[in-house]
Amino acid sequence: RSHHEPFRLTSGPDSLHVAIPAQVGARVFAFSFRSHRELEKIDPKTERASMLGLDTALSQASISPDDQMLVYSNRPDDSLWSSRIGGSSRISLTSPPLRGRAPRWSPDGKRILFAGMRDGQASNIYMISPDGGSLQPVLPSGWEGSEADWSPDGYRIVVAMHSLKAGRGNALFTVEPATGAFKEIPDSKGLVEARWSPDGKYIAAVDEARRRLLLYDVQKLKWSDQAQGGVLGSLHWAKDGSAVYFQDILDEQESIFRSDVAGKTERVYRFGEIARGSAAHFTLSGLDGNGSFYVMIERGLTDIYAVDLDLP
Repeated sequence: RSHHEPFRLTSGPDSLHVAIPAQVGARVFAFSFRSHRELEKIDPKTERASMLGLDTALSQASISPDDQMLVYSNRPDDSLWSSRIGGSSRISLTSPPLRGRAPRWSPDGKRILFAGMRDGQASNIYMISPDGGSLQPVLPSGWEGSEADWSPDGYRIVVAMHSLKAGRGNALFTVEPATGAFKEIPDSKGLVEARWSPDGKYIAAVDEARRRLLLYDVQKLKWSDQAQGGVLGSLHWAKDGSAVYFQDILDEQESIFRSDVAGKTERVYRFGEIARGSAAHFTLSGLDGNGSFYVMIERGLTDIYAVDLDLP
């Protein structure tokens, strides 16, 4: 048969990826990856891990300041949910067509900040109660933002955004949701994933290529380089504001690093032992008051399929 439009080759529960044609014949090879995710709490001193009973379809998670509650996005529709840390008392916060990403708890635990996207529309930053209810858009009219974080007093946020008139190219801004006032942070063009320190003295961020970790001194109005790597991300401050923790996804063991405000960076945890099992990917999701890590662990199986095509 002659086809002028794309047509489906397979159907079923598995999604097939990266189709590679055989060197001879009409056979195509593809692989499928079936996974589920678990949120675990790991004590880096003892390396003891405890699994938290949560929905295995969770995607991104943020832990409340008192370590009792959780907000997370769910696969595949990126709906936002809140629950107790063990998975009970689940509350739906958003539903399609709105997709929620990068949720962040307010310092007092009474509000949640997240990036919301709808197909064909500019992404916005929203606030919502962890008990659900109405959404409050945060960004000024005519602006688009990717993700945001709270100031320690909860009065301002720091967000990577840009004017729709000016086109793409984010910079970091502080925004006051109550008044709508906003101000660009000097020399912050091309920076993303901003995280405000709990003491309010610093803002950590990475460049868009995610190869550099930088620190902004709020009083001195000055940026400094902290660390470099392959693909940096998952930034989380220590509770006392003394250091920022992060990951390098291209690191062989997706290790967790600690960079203190004086500029010293060190590796503090390796996922080597866990990685030798069925785990495929690790994401640092937070720290508790005792220095333990909340880590999203993706586990799964990979299969390779051969698809024989009936070609004309």
